Amino acid sequence: MKSTFSLTLVFVILTGLSAWKYFDNVTEYMDLESSPALFDGFLPDTVASIQVVRPKRDGSMDAQGNVAIEGLVFMKQEGKWIIADQRSPFFGVPVMSSQIVSDILDRVGRIKITDSNVVNPRADEMDLAEKEVDEKAGMRIVCKDSSQQVLADLYVGRSAGKKVEGTDEAVVGTFLRKAGAKQILLFEEAFPLDLEPKTWIDKTRRDVSNDQVTEIEIEGKADGKKIAVHFKRDGNKGWKAVQTPADVGPLKEFSVTEIIRAACRVDAIDIIAPLNPAQLEQYGLAPKSRLNVIIKTKDDKTLDLFVGKRVEGKQDYYAHIGGPLLFSLAEWDVSRYEKEAKEFFDPKPVETQKPGDGKTGEETPGAVKTGDGQGGGQKAPSKAGETPEEGDGKKKPAEESGETSPGDLPGKADPVKKEDVPSPPENVDPGKAKPMPGSHAVKGSEPASQPAKKD
Repeated sequence: MKSTFSLTLVFVILTGLSAWKYFDNVTEYMDLESSPALFDGFLPDTVASIQVVRPKRDGSMDAQGNVAIEGLVFMKQEGKWIIADQRSPFFGVPVMSSQIVSDILDRVGRIKITDSNVVNPRADEMDLAEKEVDEKAGMRIVCKDSSQQVLADLYVGRSAGKKVEGTDEAVVGTFLRKAGAKQILLFEEAFPLDLEPKTWIDKTRRDVSNDQVTEIEIEGKADGKKIAVHFKRDGNKGWKAVQTPADVGPLKEFSVTEIIRAACRVDAIDIIAPLNPAQLEQYGLAPKSRLNVIIKTKDDKTLDLFVGKRVEGKQDYYAHIGGPLLFSLAEWDVSRYEKEAKEFFDPKPVETQKPGDGKTGEETPGAVKTGDGQGGGQKAPSKAGETPEEGDGKKKPAEESGETSPGDLPGKADPVKKEDVPSPPENVDPGKAKPMPGSHAVKGSEPASQPAKKD
């Protein structure tokens, strides 16, 4: 009885602990969802400009004696984000909108104020400096709408990643502070921001639908061979060559569609620098580029891709599409364009013998002809009653050929030919001809006709 009571007590305690843990987690989740946002009413879609700045790490000062700052300015233009800092060499260059949303806007919108993430409600200057959320060290993010009204103003400090003394637990996240406040929050996510403009620039330099292309032309030189390729869309029939090379077979259309896809979607391996026409020659892009890929579209646009020399120490090639950036292309992308025109065609079909034409291919050394026009060497003897072919490969009976087969005579006598038999004199009726001396009537033949006797 006592043991049963003990087991029941243990069960009740364990059940209570589980229920407390469950409802504590639910309460924490509900508290997070119902907690006020750090920036009330913040909506990523309403943001029209973003400024990301921080003090320079080298501690340099500006002309006014303040700590010099560095950073980026982004602006939304016709639904796309661009670099809007006029002092930047990349001014006006499009950036990856998805990265702006995921790395900045969505994170700012997820920041909540809860009892668990408030590290210090009234931090002093020392604590602000230690967490790097002050004006001297923190990275500042300012989001504004189209009317330049501030929607969010935030300092992003250092990472909080460190182990808690005496435990196996670790603190993760990033220290944050709303501008103008003393409260320090712990945001349970990393908040990395790179101020190098190239890391924000969209590496997809061109993206055109394949169906819009009506013509493609490639010209240039590669590895000592001349490249001159030109194809046009033949209505709904596919592609055709403007000039077909000699001694080739049918066009391999899949080879054409492959270079069409590559020319329509141009993805850079790396962004090199803003395009400077005065420097194109050093990249193998002037006075003529190594390769020039030209596509024309249904809306009468002409789009160029210029490929220069190989990037020093890499397998990539310098390239541009007419501006505003110099970038590099992967070797496997460039190699698609380095084909001679004949490589887009199947080999020329080999001529084969037609039945009955009597033609032969190359003679095999030592082959023996069989007399039927299909082999080489000595003719085989014909069968009795037949003669060798007379140019058409067919056998003819002996009586038609005028020859006597050796099989028709006894022994091994040579065949008697028609031309060896004397012909009768001209103008003589064979029926009145006298028998030749020494000749005898052949048994079974009709006698020669005799003149009629007079009564």
